Amino acid sequence: MDCLYINLNRQIARRQFLERNFAESRLDGWSLSRVEAEDGSSLSQEPVAGTLRNSEKACFLSHRKAIRQSLCSTGHVMVVEDDALFGKNSCRNIQTAIASLPESEWDLLFTDVCITQANVMFDLFVTRRRLAEDRRAVFLDLNQMPFAGSTAYVVNSGSKAKLLDVLGQADPLDTPYDLYLRSQIRASNLRARVIFPFPTSLSELADDSSVQVDDASTPDLIWNAFRRLVWAERDAERSLRSLERLDSDNLDAESRAFALILAARMSPRFSSR
Repeated sequence: MDCLYINLNRQIARRQFLERNFAESRLDGWSLSRVEAEDGSSLSQEPVAGTLRNSEKACFLSHRKAIRQSLCSTGHVMVVEDDALFGKNSCRNIQTAIASLPESEWDLLFTDVCITQANVMFDLFVTRRRLAEDRRAVFLDLNQMPFAGSTAYVVNSGSKAKLLDVLGQADPLDTPYDLYLRSQIRASNLRARVIFPFPTSLSELADDSSVQVDDASTPDLIWNAFRRLVWAERDAERSLRSLERLDSDNLDAESRAFALILAARMSPRFSSR
């Protein structure tokens, strides 16, 4: 599997971390190549039509650049942003999943997505626990699932030209890349699934996104912590520590009480007897 990772020239720490992380996780036959990301600051001199911020336009153009570069590879290609995180079993789990899914049934296979709706988060938490007990993974259809994020996904070898055509129709650039993909999936222009539990996740570098206007906001911190909580190789204690950054002002007494009730009910130690 050829993996293409998108990285700005100035993001040296991200580049070094991902290359080291991938080297520690890769299987034979897996390779990692860098795609120089488009820089939003350069778009001030060469404007691109659309209402997106320049950083968001650069993100969109960078992914399109990576897909175009993927045409040089004959097989499936994985595209990742430089804050993706591979675990020791990520490559094996992705490889196994692809082998079990007919190529005619998918264009994109995500290995991690952002979920923001509380009811879906709850369902996935419960599902992950059940799947972990059985040591198996499933495919979730993204056609109807509310999701965001484009941190890591596999492009079907037979769908590269199709994806480029779909992305080429985004002119002007008015919708962020991940949400544009979601709109095309919902319109059935692209077939996409996500492997669950997620075989990849986010590094801590994701909490300082170069696309966001400010530093990691409270919502981003929460979404990222949940993504790390439901990936296949999660460290629950680490996810919990990341949430310690939440200011107490973000949590009203009623919500905190409900969270504790729900946590107690969901605990394996809970007994109604």
